[in-house]
Amino acid sequence: MEMLPLISLVVAAVCIMRAIVLMIKNAGSTSASSTRAGGAPLPPGPSTLPLIGSIHHLATGELPHHAITRLGREHGPVMYLQMGQVGLVVVSSREAAREVMKVQDANFAHRPELAGPKVLLYGCADVAFSSGGPTWRRLRKVCVVKLLSANRVRSFAPIRREETRRLLESIAGHCPGKAIDLRAMVEVFSSAIVSRTALSETFEHRGSILKKGLELASGFNLSDHFPSLSFLNVLMRHRLRRVHRQVDKLLEDIIAERMRLRQKKMKEKDTAEVMLDVLLDAMEHPDTDVPITHDNIKAVIMDMFAGGTETSSSTIEWALAELMKNPKEMAKVQDEVRTKMEAVTSWCDIGHLSYLRLVVKETMRLHMPAPLLVPRVCKEQCRVGGYMIPAGSRVVINAWAMGRDPRYWEDAEAFRPGRFLGTSVDFKGGDFEFLPFGAGRRMCPGIEFGLAGVELCLAQLLFYFDWTLPGGIAPEDLDMSETSVGALSVVRKEPLRLIPSIHAPLHLNY
Repeated sequence: MEMLPLISLVVAAVCIMRAIVLMIKNAGSTSASSTRAGGAPLPPGPSTLPLIGSIHHLATGELPHHAITRLGREHGPVMYLQMGQVGLVVVSSREAAREVMKVQDANFAHRPELAGPKVLLYGCADVAFSSGGPTWRRLRKVCVVKLLSANRVRSFAPIRREETRRLLESIAGHCPGKAIDLRAMVEVFSSAIVSRTALSETFEHRGSILKKGLELASGFNLSDHFPSLSFLNVLMRHRLRRVHRQVDKLLEDIIAERMRLRQKKMKEKDTAEVMLDVLLDAMEHPDTDVPITHDNIKAVIMDMFAGGTETSSSTIEWALAELMKNPKEMAKVQDEVRTKMEAVTSWCDIGHLSYLRLVVKETMRLHMPAPLLVPRVCKEQCRVGGYMIPAGSRVVINAWAMGRDPRYWEDAEAFRPGRFLGTSVDFKGGDFEFLPFGAGRRMCPGIEFGLAGVELCLAQLLFYFDWTLPGGIAPEDLDMSETSVGALSVVRKEPLRLIPSIHAPLHLNY
């Protein structure tokens, strides 16, 4: 027994020596590659340390996108960070973003192999984290043409209205004069819409399993930056696999039940075909020689929850927070909603609420759900902004920095929805200073699906209720601090608590 500490020290020393040898070898190969490409230099970046590279510059207590934005201001809009054994290029100008996401989109359309998505998304069998290839192209086509088309999104309108109604009734049922946790309530709302449209049922008691899986899938993993040191991932891999087993059982049970109902022709119980039906049809009746598997279906369902739940609920919460902090903007958008909707008898169409959409745009400019877009991989060595980008480098678009860049936005830190009046800037990825959903072939296919729920919910919250801050908080004192959820998403640091008072009875036809 006395020998155990000594053995442990020897093993640790061997591991450290192996790590040093591998990192020195890796650093040498990186240095050699940086001298090619006709003499073009690597992008500038901060100083590095042995073994860890530039990682220490991000270990400052700041949120990752804040630290990366600060470094970008020092080193330029195309910046190189040596993250352990992995080269990371950060792009934070619309010109360089256009180069990556449009001009050379095909060369940057691949994804890195990350530990979390690899385990929890069935070997990256989904759309968001798949590295590409025939299966990815077929899945994306199914998503764009069938799952998330304009007609499909419209067909889910009754579900959106029903869940909005439940949210309003829940708010109205709270004690008068008491503050409510708005985040918790809109999270339930967003999750219910996604689960009902995707699977035909809600996850009132099982949603925490999926949420935990999604957070782990997008979370920080040390082995992602030291891929040759697999022992770094032992503990995290065990946790990932344990959660994956729970998520997999949940999804398999749901799919099996849906298939049983389909076989017995009991779909008449549903008011509309749900997304799972579309995926099962694509699997059972392929129109190409590229098969879709059970794992693909489960991974795409995970994508739907990742993209449709937290993104929507966070945007609604941030929008109300900004409106509370800016009473003049609150009065303006409430006046539009109440004036225009009092003249109609149904919430079926809210497309004429133009200022409301500007509020959503401005909210997403300042508070992008994913401030750093999902990493890409440079397939072949190329140039961006005059700098050489080595093959295999990871590339991250700092959408948050561009959304607040004073070169593109006047009074960039202020909440001013009217700045979008008379402009063509939209959500579709053609304006590279405004990328809440990305751009190019990797752009999120669920834009209209997400916006439909956000705009309907926000419009009704503003129509039916007046809102006040609790505890005598002045609008200008409302805390707007952020915090990270996983490695990709950002939400308010503190849940938004507001006091609702009923402005109008819940009378409009649903």
